Amino acid sequence: MGRIRRLFKPGTLQHLISRFIDRDWRIEDQQDRNVYLRYVADASNRWDWLIVSYALMSTHIHMAAVAGVVPPVGFFSSVHTRFALYWHKKYGGLGPVFSGRPTNKEVPMPRAARLLAYQHLNPVSAKVVDHAADSTWTSHRAYVGTQPAPDWLEVKLGLSLCGLTDSADGRRRFGSLVEGFADSGLERSSFETTPR
Repeated sequence: MGRIRRLFKPGTLQHLISRFIDRDWRIEDQQDRNVYLRYVADASNRWDWLIVSYALMSTHIHMAAVAGVVPPVGFFSSVHTRFALYWHKKYGGLGPVFSGRPTNKEVPMPRAARLLAYQHLNPVSAKVVDHAADSTWTSHRAYVGTQPAPDWLEVKLGLSLCGLTDSADGRRRFGSLVEGFADSGLERSSFETTPR
């Protein structure tokens, strides 16, 4: 039986999750995160999706992106194949590192702020840090202006989707918005994806 093609509509906001095989810890340190992000940078010019946020957790990876017309399979195949080769060289072992292709779920544009907050709060939910701004695992610091954004990360677009401007005030308000979602107990089930 052939694989089911994952559907997406260009121009929609998509939540993509890549899981490591058996939900094992495959990102152990900041070097692993930096390598993954370097592979994203290398592959991003071959993909017309606009990546607006990410969270690189130990057992899985989140991305939010506005869909283009090019299917995401080539982008993720490039990034994940290179990361698997890196991982095996660093840690040893054989076989798959990722558990199949990423899952995707369309998120209505009015819920963009909730999606970005959900992704940026993943390290808080995992009890790794107390505040989203304390983590280097997500794109949150690029949003609030405490570290530079990589060229491929569409922070200005992400802020706009949240109804905010790319300004010092907009970034401050984004930080407050994420902290507000943390205080209110943002529901996880709205953004968990299921295989299609």
